[in-house]
Amino acid sequence: MVVLSKLRKWQNVAQFSASRLTDYAGLAAVEFDLARKYFLRDLILYALLGLSVMLGLAFVSVAAIVSAATTPYLIEIAWSVAAFWMLVSIGCWVAVRMRDERGTFSVLAAELQRDIQTIKESM
Repeated sequence: MVVLSKLRKWQNVAQFSASRLTDYAGLAAVEFDLARKYFLRDLILYALLGLSVMLGLAFVSVAAIVSAATTPYLIEIAWSVAAFWMLVSIGCWVAVRMRDERGTFSVLAAELQRDIQTIKESM
């Protein structure tokens, strides 16, 4: 009897998983389409933003150094500009590390986790 009840539970789990398989496939297709659409847009926007910020800061840096060329503070200004660029680099690294860690298929992964939890509770 114990073997039959375990077999019945596993049969129910298999039926539940099979019925959810089409939902997973549909959800994965929708998330893939969204990810593809947003990836290209974000890639172009971030490239343009990065390029414009880098060029703007480079011109400001050159202007600051050239402005200080006739003053006795040329070396201090040059090192200040270098330190500023280092701080910007560190800030960018921190921003990349602290960004949202949600992946492309986070909704699908959450659904799978909920279904696994449901299966564990039913056993």
